[in-house]
Amino acid sequence: MQCQQPSCMNGNFYATAWALFTYLTNVRPADLAKLEALLDQSPGDGRAAFAQVFGADGATVIDGDMRRWLQNGSHTVLHFNVQLAAHDVRTAPLADADVLAARALLTSRLRRDKTLAAQQIDAALALDPTDVMARAVELGLPRPHDVAGARATAAAHPEDWRAWLLVMTAAPTPDEQAAARTKLCELVAAHPTNGVPALPCPAAPPS
Repeated sequence: MQCQQPSCMNGNFYATAWALFTYLTNVRPADLAKLEALLDQSPGDGRAAFAQVFGADGATVIDGDMRRWLQNGSHTVLHFNVQLAAHDVRTAPLADADVLAARALLTSRLRRDKTLAAQQIDAALALDPTDVMARAVELGLPRPHDVAGARATAAAHPEDWRAWLLVMTAAPTPDEQAAARTKLCELVAAHPTNGVPALPCPAAPPS
């Protein structure tokens, strides 16, 4: 529960994570559902959510119960009926700017080195100032939004919803934000894919 850095996420960490989730799934599914709901509401605050569901000393209690269940408990085998669907998949050559942007993302997330990540993004944007991936990674860096860069990226890639998300995030006025949001939602509705995260768009009506 205390592990917050990649350096401690070893085999024992993942085995314990598996054991905890499997125990909760089999023995305390209602509590697991509450925990997942709280994590959705407050991402990144897992320990507070865990304490809210299981109490201040919940980790100690769960640890003992989980160990006993691993030794003597029963395991429910879950079956899921999955309906396959066709998705709009597009391919394109990976540009040098995209490679640098991917490196910057890994540098920022895994090495926690924002300075080096910024240098990599600057190198990517020097090659292509309107590279969508580079501009998207730039949003996670501690520096001001490049409004002109976001607008230019959307102009260069008008059919890419990510470019309009950049404009919506960086735009200085509510009107421009609303216009970008409308365009973004139109593109997402027209080309739904598995890769689209939760976005500020109205839910599609049931078919």
